[in-house]
Amino acid sequence: MYDFKSARRRIEELKLIYRQNKKHHQEDGTWGWWITAQIEEIEKEIEEAHKTRTAVRQDDRSDLNIITLTIPQ
Repeated sequence: MYDFKSARRRIEELKLIYRQNKKHHQEDGTWGWWITAQIEEIEKEIEEAHKTRTAVRQDDRSDLNIITLTIPQ
């Protein structure tokens, strides 16, 4: 199962690193590209994990939602 909490935490860490570097270095594309690429990659992983999780839930729920009525006679 995908660890959403750790992934979001890592994104926040990368954003903090980006902001800190932005204060001390000029935005010329030499350092920020790697950080933004990492953030985008993790965000895509989260999105894919959400899609997979939703698809699995829908399949599992369809099997579990069978209602059988018992009518006393």
